[in-house]
Amino acid sequence: DGSHIAFMSNKPGNDDIFILDVRRLNRSEAMEVRDNEPQNITHTPIDERYPAWSPTGETIAFVSDRGGTFQIYVMDTDGMGVRQITRVKDFPAGVTKPPMAWSPDGLTLAFCAPVGDWCHIYTANPSDGSVPKLTDGEAHHWSPTYSPDGSRIAYLAGAFRNAQIRVMAPDGSKKGQITDRRNSQLHIIDWSPILGRQQRQ
Repeated sequence: DGSHIAFMSNKPGNDDIFILDVRRLNRSEAMEVRDNEPQNITHTPIDERYPAWSPTGETIAFVSDRGGTFQIYVMDTDGMGVRQITRVKDFPAGVTKPPMAWSPDGLTLAFCAPVGDWCHIYTANPSDGSVPKLTDGEAHHWSPTYSPDGSRIAYLAGAFRNAQIRVMAPDGSKKGQITDRRNSQLHIIDWSPILGRQQRQ
């Protein structure tokens, strides 16, 4: 609802996730920093990173090494109800840095992880714990982003110094390349949203 911002900070001495209430900004009121202290919602002695709001705003996904390697967890917006989504047995080297991408319906979370020599894209289903692999082959695949209707995932593929943008269905089928850029250092991509009815008018 635009009332809060989630961010990571190492102010406690390690990375933690904080929530900042910005409702006064939404009402165009003056806001003093000293009057609005962020709330630490993870407050653990280990690193918690890269918060990603679910589309409903009820859940935040994040990456944590509380189990020894960086894995994906989800929690309620007050930091309670923490649930582990990815496991060391599936991703012994942990998951990679962001972005993670929620599907528009909030049911799955797309991410990339290194298994063997290559990074591949997976989707995690917090409700049943499944983590199907969507890409394969001897190339890196990363930076997944869902189309606004959830029918496709765009992502980067190839060598890190010469990547191309590809698209696929959410189950990993119907793959296709949509760029042909030589020596292009693409890093992160993001699909534009569908604007609300009022904004379109």
